[in-house]
Amino acid sequence: MRTKARIETFNDWAADRITAALSSMWCAYAFAGISLVSLPAVVASGDIVLIIAWLSQSFIQLVALSILAAGQDRAAAKVAAELHETHDTVMAEVGLIRDLVTELHELHPDTKPIK
Repeated sequence: MRTKARIETFNDWAADRITAALSSMWCAYAFAGISLVSLPAVVASGDIVLIIAWLSQSFIQLVALSILAAGQDRAAAKVAAELHETHDTVMAEVGLIRDLVTELHELHPDTKPIK
C-alpha cells in the first residue's frame, strides 16, 4: 500500500509539472517554432489540401492548446482572486453584524440571544 501511495504522489507531481509546462505561453512559442519548420515545404508544394492540413494539424493543434490552457490558468487565477476578495468582504460584514448584535444585547439585556 505504501508503494501505491508513493506512485500516486509521483504521478500527481508529474501531472502538475507537465500540465504547468504545457499550459504556458513559452510552450506555445516553442510549438509555434516547431510547426513553422515544415511551413516552407508545405507552401512550396502549392497543394491547398497540404496547406490546410498543416494549418489544422500542425499549427493550430500544437499552438492553440497551449494558448487556451494558459488563458484558462489566467481566468482561474482571476476567479480565485475574486473569491478571496468576496470571502474577505463577507467575513468583515459578519464581524460588523456580530458587533451590532452585541451592542443590541447591551442596550436590551432582557432579550435572549438567537442560537
